[in-house]
Amino acid sequence: YDVEGPYPLTIEVMPPGAGWVEFNSLEVTDFPWEGQYFGNLDVEMEANPYGVNVFSHWTSNNHMLSSFNTDTTDFTFASQDTITAWFVTETSEITLDVFPPGAGTIEFLGTDYNSFPVNVDAPEGPPLAVEATSSGPYFVFSHWTIENHALDPDDLSNPTNITVDTTDVLTAVFIELDNYNITVQVDPPGSGDVIIDGVQPATYPWNSGQMLGGVTVNIEAIAIENYHFVGWTYVNPLTGADEDVINSFELNADEVLTAHFEEDENYVVTFMVEPSQTGEILVNGNALPEYPHTEKFYEPDLTLSLAALEAEFHDFVKWTSLHNEIEPDIKEKTVTVELMHDDTIVATFMQEIYGYYIPTAFTPNGDGINDLFKVEGHAVEADFYSLEVFDKWGNLMWETTDIDEGWVGAGEQGSEFYALNGVYAYRLKVRSVFDNKIDEVFGHFTLFR
Repeated sequence: YDVEGPYPLTIEVMPPGAGWVEFNSLEVTDFPWEGQYFGNLDVEMEANPYGVNVFSHWTSNNHMLSSFNTDTTDFTFASQDTITAWFVTETSEITLDVFPPGAGTIEFLGTDYNSFPVNVDAPEGPPLAVEATSSGPYFVFSHWTIENHALDPDDLSNPTNITVDTTDVLTAVFIELDNYNITVQVDPPGSGDVIIDGVQPATYPWNSGQMLGGVTVNIEAIAIENYHFVGWTYVNPLTGADEDVINSFELNADEVLTAHFEEDENYVVTFMVEPSQTGEILVNGNALPEYPHTEKFYEPDLTLSLAALEAEFHDFVKWTSLHNEIEPDIKEKTVTVELMHDDTIVATFMQEIYGYYIPTAFTPNGDGINDLFKVEGHAVEADFYSLEVFDKWGNLMWETTDIDEGWVGAGEQGSEFYALNGVYAYRLKVRSVFDNKIDEVFGHFTLFR
């Protein structure tokens, strides 16, 4: 065993000679009995009456017994103590009550009572302690009322004592303190928050539950992005002005507190691309997710930087704005708009015109000017492109399927010599990206070094 001590233990019987006590296996008949006992050990005790006496209850200075009202009890001995077995020859019924209902509890004969009224058989003769406890911060003990007994020291003391000699009704009287409820709201919903005595509610309307009256309540309004606080509505007068973000009030009535917010100055703009899927718009460097796209812009960020990005094989045409001025020019791809009104802004694009240019001559002499025989095309499908060059006898001199590649005037394929000055033939196959129409073109051009 993990024992402690030993500690002094005194066992007593009251009134003297009324009974005896069995302490574990020890029968104690001479009182007061004093001894030493090791701590941290379990103890069983049984009170046994003599003659017409009946057991009443146990008292202990330092231990919590498993039961104070039954003749058999147990506990773990842990420190010095005096334990008394009380006996009586008679009991009287004491009715315990609390006013107002629910205001508190009563401890009597080692038992806490919380449901009233309740009848308790109390032993006659010895002084019995009784104590009232309030059920919360909104009730305070006032006094006792009793019909047939005098309390010791008096009916204003708590705890107090009663010496029972007949039936009676004992009532603990409490006073309810002023208490009120606070409801907090935000208008419009979702526009901000209120911090009340350091607490930020998770949802609104928020209810505080009961709070003591007369206390000072501190409040603060916090607007979300793009909103600003405009004022409070309330029941209890504020210490500051209605529009003060940080404020307070004394709680003397149920409160309905509302923080009012307004949306910052803003304009609503709808962006569109016409025709659909021919390009896109960057707003302040950010691509829009879809078209049409509508967005709010708030003060002070009311100057927009717009950029038009062309889809492949399309050209930007112009901007249109219904209510705001576009600078520097509606035909510039990159512009700015200073918002002064709600608006619809449209970026207009058009298809490239399908076509191609075939040179009639080139001079591959290395001077950096006109050194390539190369086809320039618009809206030409790159995967279908082919260009072949032949000499005047029909021999294939060069070919490519890369629209970005040109002939430098090299000799016949596999030859290390340059092609001679003269007239050459070509065959070009191209197809528009917008339809399946194929163009096969034959022609001549001149090579001159």
